[in-house]
Amino acid sequence: EEILTAYLAEAWYRDQYTTAFNQMRRAADQHPGETGFLSAPFLGNLREVTDRFIARDQQESLNLSTRVAGRDPTVFRDRNIMAFAALRGSEALYRNLIDLIRSVDYREVDVKTAVGMFETAVTQEHPSEESREAARRFIPIMEERLFPAVRQFEDLFFLETSQGEIDVQYSIRAGAVLEAYGLRFGDMLAVTVGRNLVLSGLSLADNRGFLPQLLFFSDQGMDRQEGSFGPEVLYPVLSNNPWYPRMISLYDDLGAGSFIWTIADFTRVDIGTQQHTFRLESPQNRTHYIIMQGIPPFQSMILFNLQWRNDPTFELYIKGRHYEPRTETLMIKYTDSSTVGDIILYY
Repeated sequence: EEILTAYLAEAWYRDQYTTAFNQMRRAADQHPGETGFLSAPFLGNLREVTDRFIARDQQESLNLSTRVAGRDPTVFRDRNIMAFAALRGSEALYRNLIDLIRSVDYREVDVKTAVGMFETAVTQEHPSEESREAARRFIPIMEERLFPAVRQFEDLFFLETSQGEIDVQYSIRAGAVLEAYGLRFGDMLAVTVGRNLVLSGLSLADNRGFLPQLLFFSDQGMDRQEGSFGPEVLYPVLSNNPWYPRMISLYDDLGAGSFIWTIADFTRVDIGTQQHTFRLESPQNRTHYIIMQGIPPFQSMILFNLQWRNDPTFELYIKGRHYEPRTETLMIKYTDSSTVGDIILYY
C-alpha cells in the first residue's frame, strides 16, 4: 500500500493521474486485503476502511498506552506519534505522551530514538501548541546526540545508530530533519550535515531504488550490508509532495479523535456552535475521497453548493457523502468543476 500511495501521489503531482490510477486500481483489486486507510483518499471504499482503521486504532492505542505508561522512549521513533495519540488515540494517551516528553532523559536513549525525538521537535505535526512547546526540549539533541554520531567513509557520511552499525533509513531521516532545522533557523552547518547524510544514504540505492537496511563497519572501513527496503518508505520523508495523504487536526475545536484525512488543501476550517465550514482546493474534475472523523451529528449539509442528502451507497455515484453517527464519521466522494469548494455542516 505504501508503494501504491506514493505512486498515485506522485502521479497526481505530475498531472499524470488518470493512467496511474487505472493501473493502481487494477493492482488494488487483485490484492483487496492490502489496501486501507493510507490509500483511501485515492481509492475510496470508505465505509469498510473506516470500520477497519477504527478497530485497528483502538488496539494500537491500547498497546501505545502500555508502552507510554512503562516509560518506553522508543515510542518517539514513530514519525507521527503525536498526531496518532491525539487524533486517533485518546485524550488520556495524548496527555501521558506530553508528560513523557517533559520527563524523559534524551541523553540516555539510543540514537534511533534520539532521531525520532528530534523529529518530534522539528518536523512532526502537533495537534496543539502544548505538545509543540513541550517537544522543544528535544532541540539540543542535534548537538548532543546527532552530530557526535556522524561518521565519514571517504566522501560519504552516515549516522552510526549503534556500535559499528548504521541503520540507513534512520541515517537518512536524521539528514532530512537536520536540513529542515537548518533551513528554518539559518543553521548552515545543520543544512550541510543533513544534506550529506541524505545524499550519502540515497547513493547506495540499486537500479530499482532499493537501499540496504543496515551497514556494518570497523576501523578498516565498511565490512558488509544486510537487508533492504524500498523507496516508498522514504517518500513521505523526502518528497514534500502536497498531494500525499495527510491528517488535518481538529483537536483544538472538537477534541481528541477529531481530524480530516485527505489529499486536498483545506484553506479554511471554521468550527462554530451552529455551523462548521470547511473550504478546500483541489484540481478540477478529479475524484478523491475525504474522511472527517469525530464530527458530531448535524442537521443538514451543503456540498457542491447544494443541500446533500445522506446515502450509504454514495460511492456508486460520481460524487456524494455518507455520515455514520455510530463512529461520528463523515465520508465524502469529491469531484467538482470548480477548484474551490465549501463543505458546510449546520447544527
